[in-house]
Amino acid sequence: TGGAQKEEESFTIPEGYSIPMIAEKLEKEGVMSQEEFLTAVKNAAVDFVYKDQLPSAEQVFYQLEGYIFPDTYYLSEDMTGEELVQKILAEFEQKFDAKRLKEAQNLGMSMEEVLIRASLVQKETDLPEEYSMVAGVINNRLAQNMRLQFDSTVVYAMSEGMYGVGRVLYDHLEIDSPYNTYKVDGLPVGPICNPSLEAIDGVLHPAQHNYLYFQTDQVKNDGSNLYFETYEEHAAAAATTEDPAAGQ
Repeated sequence: TGGAQKEEESFTIPEGYSIPMIAEKLEKEGVMSQEEFLTAVKNAAVDFVYKDQLPSAEQVFYQLEGYIFPDTYYLSEDMTGEELVQKILAEFEQKFDAKRLKEAQNLGMSMEEVLIRASLVQKETDLPEEYSMVAGVINNRLAQNMRLQFDSTVVYAMSEGMYGVGRVLYDHLEIDSPYNTYKVDGLPVGPICNPSLEAIDGVLHPAQHNYLYFQTDQVKNDGSNLYFETYEEHAAAAATTEDPAAGQ
């Protein structure tokens, strides 16, 4: 009695943040050090319920990239890195529920594959209404044995997940990395961010179309994309932009 109740602290993981970006945000907000969180993330992969689906630690920056679910988490006093990571993974398991697992199975995808695709979708468009469209492009490209050639995978590889690269140049496309979809066939080795539930659902319910290419709509400049069926259409539109690696 007589005292003001202490406001419960919270921490928000934005959609599309990578694990090192989340670690940096935790430290900046005074929740815990980057090292504590990153160590907890790496250790949690060992006993994770879906550990059999994870890529090997030697192949990727973080095995649990993609599983650190974007949401707002309420923090108990003196919460440790291990406790926070377990809280986040429990939320992920609740969101990627039996219904979504069944939908993934019906598409012939593992959970890991869904998350890889969803992370690409998340990074390649700013608009949730386009998630299923980009997912459809991924499907169409893979069906034709085309390389995905997504700039986002190059930036993730270059920055080791910190992003912040303002301009992707042709030289960057040559980076030797299992994440770089300009160099590797099929999907990157693992997710390149932690996707939202909407991005995951975009992959589980992809748009059916014939588009193979897309690029940012420079006229609208609202984060939306233009979609093309042929390279000729895409190249003609890309020629009007200044980005040397414009579009996908």
